[in-house]
Order: sequence, then C-alpha cells, then structure tokens
Amino acid sequence: MNAPKDSEEKRDRWLEPTVFVICAVVVGTLVLGLVFDALYTMYRESLVGALNRATGVTNFVANVAVLFYAFPAFKRTKDRCFLWIAVAALIFAYVALFGLVLTLKSLTAAHISHLQVTWYRATSYSTHIIALILYAYGVIGLIRRSQPKNPKNHEVNSERLRGGDERHKK
Repeated sequence: MNAPKDSEEKRDRWLEPTVFVICAVVVGTLVLGLVFDALYTMYRESLVGALNRATGVTNFVANVAVLFYAFPAFKRTKDRCFLWIAVAALIFAYVALFGLVLTLKSLTAAHISHLQVTWYRATSYSTHIIALILYAYGVIGLIRRSQPKNPKNHEVNSERLRGGDERHKK
C-alpha cells in the first residue's frame, strides 16, 4: 500500500521542476524575442518609440520575475497576500505582452474598427486597475503583518535602541 504513494511522490518531485523548467524556457524565449524586437525597432523608430518598447519589455520581465517569486512563496506559506501579488504580476505581464504585440500602428494597419480599438484600450486600462488593486492589497497585507502587535512597546524599544531611554544609560 505504501508503494503507490512512494511512486506518486517520486513522480510529483520530478514533475514539479520539469514544469517549472519548461515554463522558464518558454518565458525566456519570449523575453529574448521581445528584447531582439526592441533592439531592432530602436534603429527604425524614434527615440520615444524605442523607449516605449523598452518600457514594455522591462514591465513584462519585471512582472514575470515577481510572478516566479510570489507564487512559490504562496505555495510554501499559504499566505494569500503572496497569491494576490502573483495574480497581479500575471495580469500586468499579460497587459505588457499584449501592449508590445498589439501596438497602435498594428491596430490601425489591420483595419480594425474604432469601436474594437476602444474596447481593447478599455479592457487594458480596467485590467491594469484591477492588477494595481491586487498588488496594493497583497503588499499592504504583508506590511501589516510585519508591524508589531503593540505599537506603544515598539516606540519604547526603538527609543532604547537609539539610546534615548535614560534608565539604561550609565
């Protein structure tokens, strides 16, 4: 009866790093493609366009990095604040990715109607707002947990550390 559990545990230990490596390779390939695209367009576009692309690539890479750190932290601690941060990072990464792939030039060149462009922009802005709220909720939750339970004791202890408590001076 213990044999199936052992084989399942071995499979789970093998499967988790494999999935992580596959996801990392796919994201790495995508990031390299975006970086090469940004470098290529730097020579063809104006400085403002190149900086806009660089901002998008940086936004995508930073949010994917946050996602790869926040989700394992959630799995390890079961703290939902890390989950909210991971979901927000995923949303921001998708918004940045779609912003890089679907630029305004490609939207107008593809003969997409004004209503469709408006819906795209409205969806992009609303998901950005939702992700920002999730980020704030997760970070504020983590910060509130790190604060001391009794603020009065915290003030006394920090005063002692600075050397301001006369009772402990000699």
